[in-house]
Amino acid sequence: MSNSSDNGQVGLPIGTTIGKYEIVERRAIGGQAIVYKGYDSLLDRHVAIKQISSHLAENEKFLERFRREARILARLGAQQPAIVTIHELVAEQHGLFIVMEFLNGHSLETIIRETAGPSEPKAALQILWRLAAALHDVHQAGIIHRDIKPANIIVEDGLRPKITDFGVAASLSAQTSMLLGTTKYMAPEMFEGADIDGRADMYSLGMVAYELLAGRPKFNEVFADLVRDPHSEAMRWMKWHGNMSVSAPPLGEISPGVPAPLSDIVMKMLAKNPNDRFANMEALGRAIKQTFSPKARAAEAAPVAPRLQQVASAVSSPSSTDLELIIPPTAEIPRQKLSLKTKIIAASAAFVLLIVTAVALMISNSSSQDQARREVLAAYRSADDHYKAARFAEAAHEFELVAAKPRSFEAAAKASVMAPLAAARAGLLTAQSDEDWDNVATLASKARENAKEIQASRKNLVEWCSGIIDETERFETERTLERKFRMTIAEARYDYEQGRFTEAQTRLEQQLAGAMPPDKIEMKHALWHEIELAILNQRVLQAVSTGDELASRQDFAGASAAYERAINMAPSNKLPPPRTMTQKAQEIEAAIQQTKAAIGQKAPDLAGRQKYFEAIARADAASDAGDRRAELSALTDAAGIVASDALTQRIAMLQSQLAFEQGQQAVDQGDLANARRLFAKALEHNPDNQQATEQIALLDMSERRRTLVAEGDSLVLQDKLAEALEKFSQAAAIVGEPPMDERVSQCRFGLLIAEGDRLRKENKHREAIEAYEKAREVRPSEGDLITARQAATTLEEEYQGLLRKGDEHLAARHYGKAREAYAQARTKAESPELANKKIAFSIYQENLENGKEYIQLKNWNAAMAHLKTAKSKQRDAGIDNSEIDELIAQVEQQLNDSSE
Repeated sequence: MSNSSDNGQVGLPIGTTIGKYEIVERRAIGGQAIVYKGYDSLLDRHVAIKQISSHLAENEKFLERFRREARILARLGAQQPAIVTIHELVAEQHGLFIVMEFLNGHSLETIIRETAGPSEPKAALQILWRLAAALHDVHQAGIIHRDIKPANIIVEDGLRPKITDFGVAASLSAQTSMLLGTTKYMAPEMFEGADIDGRADMYSLGMVAYELLAGRPKFNEVFADLVRDPHSEAMRWMKWHGNMSVSAPPLGEISPGVPAPLSDIVMKMLAKNPNDRFANMEALGRAIKQTFSPKARAAEAAPVAPRLQQVASAVSSPSSTDLELIIPPTAEIPRQKLSLKTKIIAASAAFVLLIVTAVALMISNSSSQDQARREVLAAYRSADDHYKAARFAEAAHEFELVAAKPRSFEAAAKASVMAPLAAARAGLLTAQSDEDWDNVATLASKARENAKEIQASRKNLVEWCSGIIDETERFETERTLERKFRMTIAEARYDYEQGRFTEAQTRLEQQLAGAMPPDKIEMKHALWHEIELAILNQRVLQAVSTGDELASRQDFAGASAAYERAINMAPSNKLPPPRTMTQKAQEIEAAIQQTKAAIGQKAPDLAGRQKYFEAIARADAASDAGDRRAELSALTDAAGIVASDALTQRIAMLQSQLAFEQGQQAVDQGDLANARRLFAKALEHNPDNQQATEQIALLDMSERRRTLVAEGDSLVLQDKLAEALEKFSQAAAIVGEPPMDERVSQCRFGLLIAEGDRLRKENKHREAIEAYEKAREVRPSEGDLITARQAATTLEEEYQGLLRKGDEHLAARHYGKAREAYAQARTKAESPELANKKIAFSIYQENLENGKEYIQLKNWNAAMAHLKTAKSKQRDAGIDNSEIDELIAQVEQQLNDSSE
């Protein structure tokens, strides 16, 4: 997806159709989007069409958030009059487009720029209130604008402001928004990378209100050190916003016409700490209402109160614009497009009227026409001084005042020529859109026409008018070249930001090939150098990627060569250099140079300054060489000459790093106590040393691990394997050496063996075998031991089974089968005692029963034989009773009786 047409022009050609819309004009070019004016033939209306840059349109994460927030903003735009209305999103072959209402008003930036003095407080408060109400609704929907600035606020008739440029700014991350936003209006927290909330927009709105109420000339005077050089202005604004020790002077001091309560509200919005601002836009709206509503003003003791107008019933939330508002100023924003000159006159109408009235009163009260002429001439000379000093906006304003005098005054006639010419030159400095450039040309043409008219009517001004006419012709050439230069720079930067480096350099080389002023050459060379750095960075990344690919294929020699090429290409031998570091490095370098200059001025003498800078140079050289100790020594020498917070911080960071490296060496040597001491020392020097913090945490974990292992080993010796296993498992959860696998497996193995032995003793042979098998899984190396235990368990199971079988036969008086089972069991047992005992018992029991049966049959001899056999087995069977002896005695008695 490309944002360039085939002929090399940035953006789409006029006449291109996007959905149902036809592009009729290109309005603006930015780093993230191009804005067109389009025509909707179905509804017969003009629309604004924003083409999102290709690199954003191809980012799925961005698209998801962009569409979600566009839907929210479309709903808010339909409900909230101060938010630009979104009609639809269009995604087609040319890219991603957001279609919005076309606004006929003028940007607040244009109004501020073309109004020489401060805005009327009533009008400014009206705009501030409506913007706060709109931002309240936006914040309630979970969206932060992040780029509130005058250029993103369009003011329509009736002082109705509309916030624009939500589509990209609201969907970008905080870091990206910081890079794209105007640092002049951005809140301090935007530069810190932290999460932000609606108070960031409040700060930006406060900056807008401050500039609106002070007026651009006074604003630039207050911040003269920041706006003196446009090339580095953004960096200086970043530093000013981030410096919590400085703040803008109260509005009431620089613009006495601003009421004190309004000044207090704006200054609270500009608090550097977000917690010192209003809690949210609702609180801001409540403060405005409580201070400036009719009821609040009526309660004041001031002798004169401003007239207020009840627009609608008051409510407690600023989410609605139907509140008690300050009446609009007498001069409304014009409905039709105005020339730059006319806009300056309209924006300054109230102020001009006051001055003209004052001058008229002075003239009416003056008895001398010469006095009036001298005053007009003095005013003309003041304006001319501004013009010669290139303060064209101030000059245009003062020339306009002089031109309002009677043309009988020569100075007034000349001012009628110089006013549009000065306005044209002021417009040339800030022109951006095609409309701006056309307005500049119109103003210059007006100056030329006025000069020709005066030349024809005033002979004494013929030569002067000829010079002015020549100047306007030169100015037209200057305007054409300036427009070409700025458009070329903008288009080249757009190509560059889209990754089209060759196209960007081609534009610079071909379209800016002729002779140019030094400042233009500097701008061209600066952009050219930035593109060269981007190309170099791309090549470095490509070399690194090649090395990674070769390494993945185990072509280590090729990978090493690729990495070496990358090292040789990369600035400062750092891989890969982040693209954003270029600007950051420049900021750091500028800060260092400023610090050195400031410290050098404080040195007691030139020799001291020289020694200081020599020490700093030695430190920088040692830093480049990686010699930290030499760097620390040199910095210490420098601090001994001239101390500074920057040096103290740098020394502390070096000391912290050295202590950390010594701690690492102590760890490698096994001296953990000394390592802990050194890491703690590193944190004393630099509490933010994350590496030292992590190493102390690792030492704590290592110490805890050793304690758990020692406790586990002790429990193993006490045969408390379950408790030991718990200790080893806790130790294993802590990363470190040696591994706990061996100890853990030993404990688990021992516990499973013990479990198997217990089950075996309880004659739960199957469960015992399963426990032994689990032990085998834990320690396969103990397979022989497990197999032996399982075999023994199986034999025991068979042995017990045969014994039970014998017992069953014995109970059934199948004595032979019982003895057979007992005999088989005897072969399975390690000890035959129990089986022999059961065999003896079966013989005893069988012969005892047979003996008793023969006694019943009175076969005394057979009975005696069986009873004696039973008695012979009595001891082996473990039987100790007198029954057998009594039976034998009975049979012997019968035998004796029979023999007699």
